[in-house]
Amino acid sequence: MLWRYAAEARRLLTPTFLLTAAGVLLLEAAMTVLGTQQAAIRAGGRATIAAAGTLGGALRTSAMQSGSLAGLVVATALAIVLVSADFEAGVFVSCLLVEPRRAVLMARKFLIAAAGSVGFTLIGALVVLGSAHLAQWHYGAVRLNAGSPPWSLVLETAGRAVLVQVLFLATAMSAATLLRGAVPMGSAVLGAVLALAPVCRTPAAPWIPHYWISAWMGFTADDQLQTYLWNSSSSAASIPACLTAVIASLCATLSGILLGMRGDRFLTTTDF
Repeated sequence: MLWRYAAEARRLLTPTFLLTAAGVLLLEAAMTVLGTQQAAIRAGGRATIAAAGTLGGALRTSAMQSGSLAGLVVATALAIVLVSADFEAGVFVSCLLVEPRRAVLMARKFLIAAAGSVGFTLIGALVVLGSAHLAQWHYGAVRLNAGSPPWSLVLETAGRAVLVQVLFLATAMSAATLLRGAVPMGSAVLGAVLALAPVCRTPAAPWIPHYWISAWMGFTADDQLQTYLWNSSSSAASIPACLTAVIASLCATLSGILLGMRGDRFLTTTDF
């Protein structure tokens, strides 16, 4: 049993995922450095990024990034290497010969993807911590008086980010199951997010996932482009309503995976 998980986990060592993760980590490091610079100029005005030099602050910042566009890009890369690659290489039938229970096979892929996403968040915290220390050394840590955030707040943010990461993974894997190819799946997932982003500036904002995720994660305008890449939330947003919408979206995307598994959907001629 364990060797099957190990075989799936080795997929995370492919260049597609490693290069994507490295690029996102570099982006997070650059955001941390620039954010720390702005915090130093404003004498710690942005408390979230100003606390990135502490372990709790770095973990909270990394969790916020994983709950925004950075996490979505990583989730898309995970779906490509774990699902789309099998369809494009025509080896999914071979996978079914080893594990004929399709639900178990997809669940195993999902668990490995979730573990990879959480691991990326932890590595991101170390990158943020190192980048913040480097920036504080250069710009002067004496001007940043923000202490470490309470661990209750750090764990709350991390827990909220985990739910969003699961939603991202379910969305990406649902698209991978239905569309098969890496390019169509990536274009559909990332393209839809970018296309709907301007709607957040219209009265229709409460009806799109961007708004729900932003409100659930507690993204504020002050931290935008500093600790996350996403639309900021409205102070009037209802957290319970947005949580309900996020969970409903998760159920819908999981249903997409089940729809792709229905009947002989996995066994069309493109798989041979």
